[in-house]
Amino acid sequence: MPPATATPALTPEEEAAARESFADRVPDFLWSSYPFDVPPGRMGVVPYLLTMFQAHRHCPRGSCRRARRCLGGDGPPCFRADREELRKILLLTWSNLFLGLPDEAFAAELEKLGDRYEMLPEGVPVPEPEDLAGDRKARA
Repeated sequence: MPPATATPALTPEEEAAARESFADRVPDFLWSSYPFDVPPGRMGVVPYLLTMFQAHRHCPRGSCRRARRCLGGDGPPCFRADREELRKILLLTWSNLFLGLPDEAFAAELEKLGDRYEMLPEGVPVPEPEDLAGDRKARA
């Protein structure tokens, strides 16, 4: 077995830069310390993902439950009602898409969360984010 090589120590400035580089790649609303609701600028994809994971089934807003999809809005309400678990789902999805989390690991981590939020079965259409934006315009 070859001898272990020592990892060079980072200066405090290098360590801060490495942390900042990682933090810049993770959307702020995925951090557990983020105190606010999902920012409106990011709402296009969030209702799509929340619909894909059927968050509308547990949403406090009756219109989302009746429509069988996340209609967005302030928060959105389903995210505000169960922020901890839905944040984990959004982080896993982001990691799968942008950090290369393998599909098997993604599925295993979702399984650990239980069955409160299950992905829609294959073949069931999910409204595209632009379709959701059109719904907001129609309601306005």
